[in-house]
Amino acid sequence: MAVRLLSIFNTLFVKSGSKGVLVVQRVSGVEAVSSWKRLRPVKGTVVVGSSSTPSEAVVLRYYEGLKIGEEEIGTVTGAGDSLAGALLAGMINKLDPAVPQDLDRIIDLAQK
Repeated sequence: MAVRLLSIFNTLFVKSGSKGVLVVQRVSGVEAVSSWKRLRPVKGTVVVGSSSTPSEAVVLRYYEGLKIGEEEIGTVTGAGDSLAGALLAGMINKLDPAVPQDLDRIIDLAQK
């Protein structure tokens, strides 16, 4: 379903509670696609490009949830809203999810 929605949205963040976040995005531009394809293979990352259209790719990247002890959890009420707010704040502050290092930073900020 997320891949189908890429015709409407460039980037989708799919939250899975304590299991983490899956990022599904359409990347455009030869330079942007090349930067993803040049990455060392990272577990949880898939870059699907087309040989006929080298300036387009779909990137799927999974980020595991942070491991915290049960005694550290006060409440989970609003956790998803906090994650969404932090994702938006990162992008408003000029972090671009289409850039691999920026996406890592956005997710890192959002999960803390």
